[in-house]
Parts: sequence; structure tokens; C-alpha cells
Amino acid sequence: MNARLVLAGLTMLVPATSSAQYPTGPNRAAVVGLSAAYIASALFGAHIAIRDTLHEAPFGIHFPQSVKADFLTGGGTALSPGLPMLVVHAAIAAMTAGPMPTSRKATHALGVGGVLYFGGQLCEPITWRLFRHPKSAPRDRLLVAATNIIIPALMTGASIRALK
Repeated sequence: MNARLVLAGLTMLVPATSSAQYPTGPNRAAVVGLSAAYIASALFGAHIAIRDTLHEAPFGIHFPQSVKADFLTGGGTALSPGLPMLVVHAAIAAMTAGPMPTSRKATHALGVGGVLYFGGQLCEPITWRLFRHPKSAPRDRLLVAATNIIIPALMTGASIRALK
């Protein structure tokens, strides 16, 4: 997916208010810290997916591209979104340090992104296979799938708290 399209869509979801309060430093730090943790988890997931040839298959729909090419061009893998999406995510996290309107929009966008990442991991069949059979599942895959669900949920909660 085109990064500009994603950014345009996310900014449309953010209400334009000029009198809004700036997210406080600790709240913003929580959102950025969780964003960094998610990016690390997703990159580790991409490494595992490329190593083990775990194709992206949302809702069981398979794509013919190689896992590495899919990750690099933006499609993603079974355990991570594509690299362009992660770069956009990092850029948005950096925008939280900007002026008041930019910081609020970036914090809001990270909250929306958390919901999308959460849902994206849940729509992968590998996630359900791993959680159905956790004792026999490879530990690294299970860890990444769990963190790719938990961290985005926490990031969304932190974003909501920062915007109150």
C-alpha cells in the first residue's frame, strides 16, 4: 500500500482542533515508547517470517510474491506489516515532538495505527494456529504474535489517554 495514501487516510480521521491541549511529556513518551517496541517486534517478526517463509495470508488469502519481496514492497508478512508501513509509523512517532496540532494528529494516528496493527495480526491464520497449540508452537513465533497483539492495544490505549 502506498505510504502517502495511508498517511492521507490517517490524517482524515484526525479532527482539526486548534484549541486542543498538547499531549503531556509522559503521555507522549508512553506512546512513542510503545511505538518503538512495536517496530522492534515487527522487525523481529519479519526476520522470522523471511527465515521460515511465512507468507502474509490475511483471512487465508495468499499472495504469490516471495516473503522478502512482500515485506520490502509494503505487503507485509505473516508476522509483520511491510517495511514502508513501519517507516511511516516511525515518522509519525517522531512527529509527536512537533508543534501542538502536529503532535495531537500524530498521537491520534498512532492510536488508529495500533488498532490496525492489532486487527492485522488477528486476521492472520498463523496467529490462530499458534494460539490453538501454544505448547507445540515455535516460541519465537508465539512471542512475536502475542507482542504484535498486546503492544498495539497498549499503544492505542496510551494514545487515547494522551489525548484526553
